[in-house]
Amino acid sequence: MKKELDTVEERFVRTHNQNAMVGEDIRSQAASNLAALLKTRMILKEKVDVIESIQTVIDEKQVEINGLNVVINHHEMEGEDHVC
Repeated sequence: MKKELDTVEERFVRTHNQNAMVGEDIRSQAASNLAALLKTRMILKEKVDVIESIQTVIDEKQVEINGLNVVINHHEMEGEDHVC
């Protein structure tokens, strides 16, 4: 009976140690994944900031283009009035 208990205890200790190692591996991987996630979020934020600044420039240029189109249309109408 004592031998059986010792065998059961040895298996329990071995299983416990294996589970502890697996747990450490999982925690280590989780920490690594968290670091990668935070880095990715930081890079994404930088890219979004660049895109937003480019979009601002595009919007400003579109306003300029619209203004120039109004001027062009005005001049075209004046030219048509002079031709008639």
